[in-house]
Amino acid sequence: RAAMEQGLAEAGVPVAKLTAAAHRVVHGGAGLTATCRVTPEVQRRIEACVPLAPLHNPGNLVGIHSVAVLAPDLPQYAAFDTAFHATNPAVATTYALPLAERERGLRRYGFHGISFAALVRVLLGRGELPGRLLACHLGNGCSLAAIVNGRSVATTMGYSPLDGLTMGTRTGGIDGNALLRLAEVHGIDRAGVILNRESGLRGLGGASDMRALHAAGLEALLVNALV
Repeated sequence: RAAMEQGLAEAGVPVAKLTAAAHRVVHGGAGLTATCRVTPEVQRRIEACVPLAPLHNPGNLVGIHSVAVLAPDLPQYAAFDTAFHATNPAVATTYALPLAERERGLRRYGFHGISFAALVRVLLGRGELPGRLLACHLGNGCSLAAIVNGRSVATTMGYSPLDGLTMGTRTGGIDGNALLRLAEVHGIDRAGVILNRESGLRGLGGASDMRALHAAGLEALLVNALV
């Protein structure tokens, strides 16, 4: 709350002049597939998705709770990174698991949807949206999306933001038995930290910041990867 108050003050925005607050929430699960007003039930459903996005949803909830303390009567809204991919067909979201496991919600969701949706809006506004588009979201988290007529039909991320391309601190795609081995050696909690916070570019080259990696030289990255 204190940091939020300080930021608003530095921006010259009095709390009393705010009319609403908007939040980017990474994982909305299968049920939160459109921007909505934040209610206690919506908060509960966001919290239920914490295991699916452990690097993101906890921070999203902190923001929501902080605004509620700072301005209890201020309407809050949440937009979900998973929502854009709600149009993916079953063939793109279904894992080849037994039905009982799929009914637990084990499926592909996809992420970075707010970014992809913004790209579609911009291209559409320019009259430059192609019928078939391969879109790239490249940052500390990375993913690709296949978009047909403005609608997502497939994406590289899956059940959580861990899957797909190699990222700043996340492995990207990795064999399931490798995950089981990590859990066997380190325990589930420690394996989760390794996969989400200590892998990717950091695991390969010692840093997740591309500027640091370039400063060290790409050769150093390759040497570390091959040791």
